[in-house]
Amino acid sequence: QHDITEEYFEKVTSYNEDGDKTFYNGSAQRTWQKNRATATIDDGDLAIDGQRWEDIIVALIPSATTVIKGKVELATNSETQTGSDSSRAVTPAGLRANQNWISYTALNDWTGTIRYKKDNVGNVHIKIAINGSARTSDTFMTLPNGYLLEDSGHNNVFPAADDNGNYLAIIHYRLNDNLACSSSSTAVRAYIIFNSGS
Repeated sequence: QHDITEEYFEKVTSYNEDGDKTFYNGSAQRTWQKNRATATIDDGDLAIDGQRWEDIIVALIPSATTVIKGKVELATNSETQTGSDSSRAVTPAGLRANQNWISYTALNDWTGTIRYKKDNVGNVHIKIAINGSARTSDTFMTLPNGYLLEDSGHNNVFPAADDNGNYLAIIHYRLNDNLACSSSSTAVRAYIIFNSGS
């Protein structure tokens, strides 16, 4: 422990009367007592009572909200695509990734390809090209959070076709956010668009 002297002040670029802020431009280790807070400088890094100065500053900044300026964490591309996080910030790259097609593995032994995305106005697009010859259930997809139908309180239906483009049946959007097709035809082709409310 050392008292604050002129020699130490010469090595400190800023030190207020309360000892709240200290900036050090040296590299040697120094420890001193100021207003009952212990400050340690080791190789240019400042710690107050064992906490790094940068961590103290970060802790003092509030988290940003829609009405408060503050610190934010950036969302990953996958968090942006999920669309359910309300605390992280979206970057332009994340927004672009959210508009790219996402592959989905069909459920219940349906085979083929399912891809989905959300456009920049909130519409969900789903491309479906699957085969249900070995299916164990009519349900072939469960919509993820962020891609749910805005009005899912009803059993909504969408047209579907077979490999030859013939209308064959309907795809049901069920109340549990599942997509299902009960057609006797094994091949199902569809392009679905709806507005997402989540």
